[in-house]
Amino acid sequence: MGRRAPLLVSLAVYVVASAGIVAAGSVELLTVLRFVQGLSGAAGMVLSMAIVRDLFDGYRVGKVIARLMLVVGVAPILAPTLGAQFLLLGSWRLMFVALAVVGAVLWVAVALRLRESLPVERRRSGGTGEALRSYGSLLRDWSFLGVALIAGFYMAALFTYVSASTFVLQEQFGLSAQEYAILFGVGAVSVTAGSQVNGALVGRVPATSILQAAIAAGFVLSGGLLLAAALGAGLPVLVALIVLTLGTAGFVMPSAPAIALERNAHRAGSAAALVGAMQFGVGAVIAPLTGVLGGTPSVTMAAVMFGVVVVAGVLLLTVRPTWRAHAADRTAHGDRTEPLEPADRPVAEDALTAAD
Repeated sequence: MGRRAPLLVSLAVYVVASAGIVAAGSVELLTVLRFVQGLSGAAGMVLSMAIVRDLFDGYRVGKVIARLMLVVGVAPILAPTLGAQFLLLGSWRLMFVALAVVGAVLWVAVALRLRESLPVERRRSGGTGEALRSYGSLLRDWSFLGVALIAGFYMAALFTYVSASTFVLQEQFGLSAQEYAILFGVGAVSVTAGSQVNGALVGRVPATSILQAAIAAGFVLSGGLLLAAALGAGLPVLVALIVLTLGTAGFVMPSAPAIALERNAHRAGSAAALVGAMQFGVGAVIAPLTGVLGGTPSVTMAAVMFGVVVVAGVLLLTVRPTWRAHAADRTAHGDRTEPLEPADRPVAEDALTAAD
């Protein structure tokens, strides 16, 4: 199956689920519809990355994924602030009205503007069984799994900040809701800036080098954040270190998926699905640790953020040898990256120009 039809179906399900939530009359129905909404929404992220890999090759994959990370990386930070504004206008149901409308607009845009990116001859047959075999093969490939886990643990640092920031900034330091929203927005700007600088570097600097430098910087900055929090540093110092640490996430989140997808063009859909699952799955599991561990909120948040960055660094050390082996293999046998079909290349170039 191609990419366009599943994307249309997932968006339609998303719209129906969002509209159903508006009218939900029980917690049980709300829970079921939220699950369906999240499931269908995840399909959009997975399919978008797969479409990028269909249309682009080489450094262009990383450049366009950096643009995608504007949404994937910034959304978790902006969502609480935007949700609070909707609550000023009406009940919580208004948020889901807005989500249904956005989903409907996206459905129309895909239906009218998005061309199928996966040629018939490159589509996989075999249904669920073939998909499971593809997932199994990816999970056995450490060059892929290691990078996917790096993305997951770095996303966990971002999720930890999202979940703990209100306790740190409002409860510990006594900021008002407006002051908190401003500082929260600064974090979003930092992630955005990192992803866009990353996009500018791609093509000039290898994605693997960007990833290594970003994780090294994240290790230093998150370690400094933990030390500052433990020593009782003031709010300006903590905020500066938090913002800089979040900026490194803006480099990691586009680079890791780009590396994973570049090496798995023949199974881009499965690779994108697993990278997305790792990013949000690991993040969702680790973020609640700040509440479980207790203690001073700033110290606990900094400790968890530093811990997951350390894990990402260890994973990086174990996966680097596979990059060298991959580079040597490509040098020995030639670059096997499949070129774009002639009919697809103008579409890809137009999209890249728009992204730039």
